[in-house]
Amino acid sequence: MSAKSKAAFVVLAASDAHESLGRVVNALMGALEYVESGDPVQVVFDGAGTQAAAALAQPAHKYHKLLEKVWQAMFVWLPWSMRGPGLDSSLVNIRLSI
Repeated sequence: MSAKSKAAFVVLAASDAHESLGRVVNALMGALEYVESGDPVQVVFDGAGTQAAAALAQPAHKYHKLLEKVWQAMFVWLPWSMRGPGLDSSLVNIRLSI
């Protein structure tokens, strides 16, 4: 039996600028590769990354489907710091609806 690779992606970037959104999407695409290969992976949204998670949680967002693919098959950690106004409810809703 071969050992599985393990990975964690930490998203600290918001998605408000083109470069920042690119960082978020790169992390999710990397995580998706692990998911598709059956290897364990975690994604951590912290700092400004919590804003990116909230933005991608909106069904109208261009990369919402990517977030769903990753979210369904892996553990996504969202810190308690997300209890700020407007952030926790949208992410709780997507977590429960998927």
